[in-house]
Amino acid sequence: MHLDAVQWQRASRESSKDPPWQFPKPTRRWFVSNAKAGNLTPSDATSPRRRASPFVLEEGANAAWNRRSGKAWNRHVRREDLDAMNLPRASVERDERDRLLGGASGASDKPLGILDVESKEDRTARSEGADGEREEERRPFAFHLEGEDEGEGESLDQEWFGFPIGLYVLAGTELWERFSYYGMKALLVLYMNDGLFEQEQWQEVYGLRTLVALYGGLDESAPLEEREKRVQQVSSSIYGLYTSLVYLTPIVGGLLADRKFGQYRVVVVGGLIIILGHLLMTFHSTFLLALLFIVIGTGGFKSNISTQVGRLFQAGDSRRDTAFSIFYCGINLGAFIAPLATGVLHHALGFGAGFSAAAVGMAAGMVLYISGQKFVPGDRTEKSAHVSDTWDILKRSKRRVLSIIAMSSLTIVFWAVYEQKSNTLALFEDREVNRYVGRFHVPTEWFQSIDALFILAFTPLVGMFWRYQNGRNQEPSPETKMGIGYVFASVSYLVLLLPVLLFSQVGMVWIFLMIAVLTVGELFLSPIGLSFVSQNAPPQLGSFLMGVWFLASFAGNYLAGFLGTFYSTVGHAWFFALLSLLAILNGALVFFLRPWIQRGLQATPIR
Repeated sequence: MHLDAVQWQRASRESSKDPPWQFPKPTRRWFVSNAKAGNLTPSDATSPRRRASPFVLEEGANAAWNRRSGKAWNRHVRREDLDAMNLPRASVERDERDRLLGGASGASDKPLGILDVESKEDRTARSEGADGEREEERRPFAFHLEGEDEGEGESLDQEWFGFPIGLYVLAGTELWERFSYYGMKALLVLYMNDGLFEQEQWQEVYGLRTLVALYGGLDESAPLEEREKRVQQVSSSIYGLYTSLVYLTPIVGGLLADRKFGQYRVVVVGGLIIILGHLLMTFHSTFLLALLFIVIGTGGFKSNISTQVGRLFQAGDSRRDTAFSIFYCGINLGAFIAPLATGVLHHALGFGAGFSAAAVGMAAGMVLYISGQKFVPGDRTEKSAHVSDTWDILKRSKRRVLSIIAMSSLTIVFWAVYEQKSNTLALFEDREVNRYVGRFHVPTEWFQSIDALFILAFTPLVGMFWRYQNGRNQEPSPETKMGIGYVFASVSYLVLLLPVLLFSQVGMVWIFLMIAVLTVGELFLSPIGLSFVSQNAPPQLGSFLMGVWFLASFAGNYLAGFLGTFYSTVGHAWFFALLSLLAILNGALVFFLRPWIQRGLQATPIR
């Protein structure tokens, strides 16, 4: 379907002496130029860069726009004017609070058109009959394309190597944010076990005495060995609490972005708060306050930047999975560099220098994000433009939303098992692994870079394997891939169990082999899960359901802290065997529920 912009303007101009109905300037320019060239297609309405935005047009006068504010100052138009424009029509209902009920049927694939609105309450469209009774009327309801600022659409369309430039901006920003996160995280457990809980000094940290009491307290008069076990258990609990909250707050950040402020502004504010948190980590007494700031800032950052990656692509774009893999490479490049840098700084200048490096990395990410603003999707909020509220969307898409929640929940045990590599496995590497290469003593933090290195190496190989399967129509579904990821996670801890049983001291080669297998499992689960949520979530709940995905990571990380408390009590062999068993049992559950999840996704189409 193509619309004639010349006829449109002539109809609106000649039908009334009042100022003609106009688009906002950027939108009008885009619409007119493309209409004259015959380039307007139904896909324009569903483009992430130009979404349908309805507003009420009542009978009486023409509508015009205040160009300075970009808002309509007169939203009235005569019925005959609308009829003269000969635009496509659809229908929609409004509730008693003057909000739309459901999507505009028949309008979602039209770049421009009119809706006939039927009110649920007489105040929305009412008139006085001859006998004084109120009568309901049907009024026209027009919608238009919200255009971007001049040049913004062109910027979003620019590509490097077959992908939007915005993908590389977002991946680079995420790289530096992950540099700050993993750089600090590589030091966290070591800092708590070797520095934070020094006798008497730990009680000077604001709020730490209360938190330790909640986890059973710390007896200063206990023998040294017993005290070290308690420090390990308390440290594991704090680690689990912190890393879990980092994945809880994105739900709030996603809702704020979806409904109020938009993704871009929430990401910027969140990044600035993270920088402040890392700076506070350099002071002993503000340890818990620093963790709180990082948790809050990450809530605004994490789910929204992932959502922006998804918005770069149209629905059904075959590049989406590969784009998220590139994005995931950015994450892991930052995760690879960070422990190397903070480990060297820690051993040369102390823990404070390592924490400062994390703040510098986050600042670099924010500079890149703000300077590349024109290449990333702008702020978009869904303020009930097509629905009454979030609850209505959830009811209409119940089966689809439940399937996404179920798939997200099935990742909890994976993250509980996976996150031991930065918790108990960090202590295992520090105290039980032979870390000498000749005379060089490898810093413990450097082991935190191994999985990121393997992800960078294995990602193209796994992608080639999937493309090979796709060419033969044998590529597994996302649910199957995630189940396979559990199998690899289970095998990885069996690899580590073998040298623990056979040798008194474990060589570094076993750590490399174990993390290599675990990394393959991560590639089958994490980027696939991000793509799964982005592709299957209803548009109005994109950031919210991405937050639900991270909520599963919240539960998994908290469970990781709880499981870590058994590390110093049950013995290393039993501990690693337990992790392997938990992974394989949950993988079997994924395969069992796979048909139900797939049916749920098919039951409710995306609107």
